Order: sequence, then C-alpha cells, then structure tokens
Amino acid sequence: YPAAALQEVEGLRTDVAIVNRSLLNTAWYARFIRDHYGLSLPFPDSQLDALGAFKDQQGNLVTVSDQILQAWLQQKASGAFSRPIAFSVTVDSSFRNAIKDHLLRAGPFLLWQPSTAETAPDTTMLRSNLANIAPDDFAGPFASAQDRSPVRQAFTNGIVTNVTATALT
Repeated sequence: YPAAALQEVEGLRTDVAIVNRSLLNTAWYARFIRDHYGLSLPFPDSQLDALGAFKDQQGNLVTVSDQILQAWLQQKASGAFSRPIAFSVTVDSSFRNAIKDHLLRAGPFLLWQPSTAETAPDTTMLRSNLANIAPDDFAGPFASAQDRSPVRQAFTNGIVTNVTATALT
C-alpha cells in the first residue's frame, strides 16, 4: 500500500490514518488501525469478532469493511467522530459509490461531508495542491520496465489523470 509505505518510511503525514478498505474486512487489521493510529472502532472487540458479510434487502453484499465505514460515517454525521474521513482519488469507485453524493473533491482526495449540499470542489485546496507540485516529479517514467512492484506498474500511470482532473476542476 504505497501511501502507508511513504508514511512509515518517509514520515509523511503521520497525522493521517491510512486505512486499506480490503484489509478492514479482517478483525486483526481493524485492531491494528485502532492501536496504530488511535482510531476508535465503532464496535467492541467481541462484536468485531462476530461481524461477517451479509446481503442486504436489495441483494448487495455488505462486507465487514462496509459495516465499519458506515458506522464511522454515522458517528461523523452525529459529531462523535472528530477526524475527517477522506478517500484517495485512486480508490476504486466501487468502494465509494454509495456515498459519492457526500464527497467533496479537495485535492488528491475526496472529503466526506455529512450534507450533500456542499459537494462543490474546494478550489482553494485544489489550487494549493497544484501549486505545490514540482515539475521534476513528472520527469521520466513512473515505473521502469525493471521495477518489479505490481502496485507501481499497475497504478502509477493514473497519476497524470488524477492531476489533470484536479487541474480541470
């Protein structure tokens, strides 16, 4: 997970809790997030161990990760969750489709808002993010042919799309 690796190795944005939605389906990872970032879990340990995926009334699969995220969003809406909740623009849209009307584009991330009324892009934040880009960061290939990282090989080409979308917004 590149963002977590940068945070751990380079010490970047240690104030941000980086949560991998796929791994959040496991109780051990949910506990790791709680202990590593001090991020409260919406379920006690005994209930966390009992959580499982199920199908809702429409037949959609509701994963453990979905249940935890929905509980966090409910806590955020009620004021009981003090930290911002944001999604990287590189996160697969299927993970955020259900809440897309609550997401505000604010740079390289989408910030969750309790109301759907204020989802116009935060152009001040976008401008700030674009102003801090160094052109040399885009010199050369994003991943060389010898780079054996499947993450960098598969996903780094999307950075140009993300930066361009930010600029156009």
